[in-house]
Amino acid sequence: MESKKANFPFISSAIDDLIAVSSSAQPSLTCGFLSRHFDDFSTLNRDAILCGSSLFGQAGSEDQQPFDDECDRQMSAKLHVLNGVPMEPSKRGANPVHSYARSRVYDLRRYTDDTLWGPFMDDGSQRVDWEKLESILIVLSHNINRFCERTYGRFRPIWNVPFTGVSTNSFRSKPPFRFEDNDEDDDSGMSEAMHIITPATSTDAPNFQRVDSLLNNAGSFLEEQDPYGVTGTWARIVCFLDYTDLYHFNFENDPVPDDQPREPISTQEAIRFITLNLRVRRIEPPGPGDGQELPVVHFTGTSRSMHASWDPNANSKIRGTVRQTPEGHVRWTSFSIFHGEERWRSECVQVGGLRSARGMLGTWFDKDYSPEGPAGPTAFWKISDSLIKSDQNPPLLPLS
Repeated sequence: MESKKANFPFISSAIDDLIAVSSSAQPSLTCGFLSRHFDDFSTLNRDAILCGSSLFGQAGSEDQQPFDDECDRQMSAKLHVLNGVPMEPSKRGANPVHSYARSRVYDLRRYTDDTLWGPFMDDGSQRVDWEKLESILIVLSHNINRFCERTYGRFRPIWNVPFTGVSTNSFRSKPPFRFEDNDEDDDSGMSEAMHIITPATSTDAPNFQRVDSLLNNAGSFLEEQDPYGVTGTWARIVCFLDYTDLYHFNFENDPVPDDQPREPISTQEAIRFITLNLRVRRIEPPGPGDGQELPVVHFTGTSRSMHASWDPNANSKIRGTVRQTPEGHVRWTSFSIFHGEERWRSECVQVGGLRSARGMLGTWFDKDYSPEGPAGPTAFWKISDSLIKSDQNPPLLPLS
């Protein structure tokens, strides 16, 4: 353990370089190599390398300790996010990581103008804050796993293979799908739902009948000019605390110094699965505050809940932009529009870079930046280059 910690800068740099040059083919031999060295049987590697962020100053076991150097803490969090499978301590009596991660995600003090209310450092630079992304990943994964337990195995975990889909250009479009009612199969809707939201690197997703793409010749030119691969069908997860719980957590307890974390919370959250139809609408050169190697792509689309359609927040229109940050990461900004008015905004970073299959992690919040919230974690990833037909409804999942 001590040797691995002492050599962390070299080890982490080597892993980062391996991912950067790994093949976009799925499965990637490089990612397979990394997966074998950080699987469930590689506890020492995982504790020493992936569990060194400041989060583990409170959470985790005695073997999971934060690095002294801030850069090392950020790098450890980055590798944890790229790994994609959150690390909960296996030892009895250890502090559950998800409770401390949840405390960070719902601490409204962390949503500031300098962070763009997203997963960025609190200095206005748009540099990615990997420790924030780490907490977001942990919270989302915990909620997904809890949802899987409630469906008695009919709904499977989404992020369960280390280092999958984090290579640049690793996305591969899955065949589009046709929704069919099958009264003889009680699990048919769940199977279709699994096909929709399973990341496009999976090899065991059901193969549904192809439907025609809605792309037309007028839009094909923009698709060809778009380096981010926006147009198509996407899956999204949104989690949130009941607003009463969120307000109590932030404003009704004793004041906490700004440089101190809030207490861990185990309050259960709601989880919503959503399908998105997105299309490129405009492409323009980068602005002075953007990375200069890629353009800014504007998109519009629709957002449809896979739960109850009567929910007033279930279905909306959506618009947004994709751009490169000065640091070279891919930043997604989106707005959810209800009855012609923008209501929610999201700020996300694409894990793995351009056209990665893993998709985006980030935050959602009130579009007017209300200091009283609400706010929470979100993720979305691409499923297909084709679009769901507008007259089709996605299969409904139970509420959680």
